[in-house]
Amino acid sequence: MFAAIEEGHETDAAEKLLMLLALAGWTQQQIYDLAYGLNTSRSIPLPQVYTPGMAVQWANISRNGGSAIKFGGVLTEVAACAEAGCPSLPGGTGLPSSSAWNYLSNQLSLSTGRWTSAGAYTTDLRID
Repeated sequence: MFAAIEEGHETDAAEKLLMLLALAGWTQQQIYDLAYGLNTSRSIPLPQVYTPGMAVQWANISRNGGSAIKFGGVLTEVAACAEAGCPSLPGGTGLPSSSAWNYLSNQLSLSTGRWTSAGAYTTDLRID
């Protein structure tokens, strides 16, 4: 997983992390609990959404975990990839924040039948 990150394959690393959690016996419920369910009044998750597939994963976790996760926005890495290169991501940079939020919002609507308001926060990682 760490080699994938070092080689600019962040999507592969994120997918490997979810696979490791599954192999370690983590369920979608446990991921939900960690991201949101332990304290829904104080949690404002900003999921990593670098690809459309990652939006689907988070929508599934929200749907299967309990009450719908109230995402505060998304985390992207267009600036970091523009500088360092991320060949495994679409366009070599992944989704910009607005597109990532649109994918997540659409997937949440499809999976839960609930409309999701725009996230108040977006964070795009960069390299200092």
